[in-house]
Amino acid sequence: PEAVALPNLLGFREREAVQRLGELALNLGEVLYVYAEVPSGTVVAQMPAAGSMVAPLDRLSISVSRGAVDTPFALPNLRGLPVDDAVALLASLGVRQIERIPAAGLGRFAGEVTDQRPLAGAEVLASTPVALVFEVEGTAVVRVPELRGLELWQAQLRLADAQLQLGAVRSVDDPNLPFGVIDARPADYTLAGSTVSLIFNAGGSGELPSEANAMLWPIEALRSTRPAPSVPTPVTPATPEPPAVEAGEEAIEARAPLVPPPGTSRAEDDGSRTIPFRFDPANVGIASLLREPYRLRLLLNDEEGERVVFDQSLAAAESLEIPVRVMGDGLMQTYINGIFFQAWSP
Repeated sequence: PEAVALPNLLGFREREAVQRLGELALNLGEVLYVYAEVPSGTVVAQMPAAGSMVAPLDRLSISVSRGAVDTPFALPNLRGLPVDDAVALLASLGVRQIERIPAAGLGRFAGEVTDQRPLAGAEVLASTPVALVFEVEGTAVVRVPELRGLELWQAQLRLADAQLQLGAVRSVDDPNLPFGVIDARPADYTLAGSTVSLIFNAGGSGELPSEANAMLWPIEALRSTRPAPSVPTPVTPATPEPPAVEAGEEAIEARAPLVPPPGTSRAEDDGSRTIPFRFDPANVGIASLLREPYRLRLLLNDEEGERVVFDQSLAAAESLEIPVRVMGDGLMQTYINGIFFQAWSP
């Protein structure tokens, strides 16, 4: 009498499929990660099949895509192409990591690819990073910083630190998109001192929050409100004094820190790497996190699919430092109180 019909999970994201089974009180026994010609993290098979009658104690399994199999191909000659056309061509070939590198020139070939790495004809995989050198008229070029998820005053500070200026801001009100900056133009490199235009999502409020409208604030005033960056310190145990050791007990060697030092990673036997994740409310520019408890959620999408690494409530001003295991290329995303905050590739 407790048996239910198993729903069709094909095409769902892994997280959505697990959530659906949980709503039906069904037991997911195994998740297999396989190569498939569908986006990574998508369910491509299930056992039993959709429509089968299953009970809560039955063990189910799903197969999740790891993406297409990497097959080698010869890199085409991209020199002389407009850089945007070269990027589009690489994307059509499946290349996932494309780096644009500007080089100062006289302007005769502005915007055109003048060099590429690897060279034309080299055998590469879709996962091989490809760098495109293109000419920019002038002698000073800078990289546009990552701005997605930031409020406008935070974006203006980050642009100023990169020797750039805040340009036109277009406001949208889309509840299906995360709050904050959702796009920047240009997004890669530009000349030092130039402007960067932004698209800002008010997230359902219908207007830009007054405290976030950086266009009305002098940059000097913003700098005076930004908290000074803190220097990472080694993690120390919560109790500074070691526990008492009774007579006759053998000494226990101190374990190595679980979290790698800042800016480093640790290679594991299965081919993955362990990287440090650190979140300090004092350094993100959101004053409410220093006054009130908040919920922090960390999502990871790598070659093993999408999964939740951390999802807990923290006390006001409480920081977090944990190790994260990443398999291959990955994308990490943080959410604060259910609102998207930041995304980056570790």
